[in-house]
Amino acid sequence: MENSKALKTDDQFKIKFDGETHDINALTFINTINNVSTIIKEINSELLSKENIDSKVEIRIKAIAPGSFDITLELIQQYAQTLLNPNNIAYGAGIITILGGLFELRKFLKSEKPQKIKKINNKETEITNKNGDVTVIENLTLNIYDNNSNVSQSLNSTFESLSNDSKVTGFNFYDKFEKPIFTSESSEFKEFSKSYEYREDNKKVITELVSLNVNKVCFEKGSKWQFYYKGNKITAGIKDTTFFEKIDKGEKFSKGDSLEVELEIHQEFLEDINTFVNKTYEIVKVVGHKIKPTQTRMYDSEGDK
Repeated sequence: MENSKALKTDDQFKIKFDGETHDINALTFINTINNVSTIIKEINSELLSKENIDSKVEIRIKAIAPGSFDITLELIQQYAQTLLNPNNIAYGAGIITILGGLFELRKFLKSEKPQKIKKINNKETEITNKNGDVTVIENLTLNIYDNNSNVSQSLNSTFESLSNDSKVTGFNFYDKFEKPIFTSESSEFKEFSKSYEYREDNKKVITELVSLNVNKVCFEKGSKWQFYYKGNKITAGIKDTTFFEKIDKGEKFSKGDSLEVELEIHQEFLEDINTFVNKTYEIVKVVGHKIKPTQTRMYDSEGDK
């Protein structure tokens, strides 16, 4: 970026993991931060496209206080010097507002489609959920929630990870003034993490956070790996470019390793048996890699030591 200047703002927000202990599962922590970062980047991309400005948002984690899992994320913006103005300085705060709106909308809809959508004006839309409750949301936030598959998958993955960690009793966002942006309790996580389904006639796509056991690897992009999923052998392509960057840097994989992934399951409806069946699989994101445990050989025959 020519003639650019890094603009460090006060645009911060805090993620708080509630619980009785001061530790947290590493995968829960990493997956949550990765997903929140993905959502912020997608919001930034949508805003840049809408506003036609040249900006980059960098996300940094400030030091975690000892014995605490209150994590402060700081947004650092970078603009061309000619673009430094009050509107741009408030840009990061706008991203945080949309981030909170996306999580609140997931809480309001609980992974379901709205019962009714009524556009109020060019800025706001009225949403009715399946229970008949009504809320008003900004059109931009609704558009991102409805049309950005990366955001939907990251919301799913966040709450799936949280629901699998029994030590986390709450998940919350606070702004820099300690005002709540979003709050949730562990009893809600599973409902918020339900797989989001995209339907088209007799086809649908389900996205889930699952663990796959590696059976056969193929390092060429576009080729399919072989896995075991719920006891069944499947093949799946991997669309995660960051994953292949790790491979290029020398990360090792072998048969029996397990990958924690966001898996798209493509299904088709078969009329003769009146149900949807799995047809193809695609890995959207690899969020964890666990190496197969090394087994110790037992020597019990005569003469062995």
